[in-house]
Amino acid sequence: MRFCSTHSTPQTARRRESRRPPVGRARYVEAIGLYQQAFAINSTDINVSTDLGIALWYAGRANEALAQYEKSLAINATHAQTLFNAGIVRADGKGDNAGAVAVWDALLKSNPQYPDITRGRTQDVATSGLPERERDQTDTEKDVTPLH
Repeated sequence: MRFCSTHSTPQTARRRESRRPPVGRARYVEAIGLYQQAFAINSTDINVSTDLGIALWYAGRANEALAQYEKSLAINATHAQTLFNAGIVRADGKGDNAGAVAVWDALLKSNPQYPDITRGRTQDVATSGLPERERDQTDTEKDVTPLH
């Protein structure tokens, strides 16, 4: 996997916005408190921990989402959904494509059949800084379908 840039372009900004829920941010803020309570009761529940990270991300709190994903990975360092989500937040929330690719490389090593990897999300981020000609060539070299 390769990448060339960590800067944001209008194309990557539109992609980031398209991945955020259009309405209901207040519902995610409300959910954060409930997930925090559940996680306090059982701090080894990887799914609750990861879902708390999702709620934080959708509430617009990328740094806190990443911190929660770190807690999830302390429970299970190869948890596929956590690794995938951490890559999304690194790429779309922090503009850290290199960090996203590193996380997704770990995901590929531990979960090579993870479905979102094979549908092209990592390829999208990995080539986001390439000139269009190279990006098109890379996309045709690998039969990938972008996530919707």
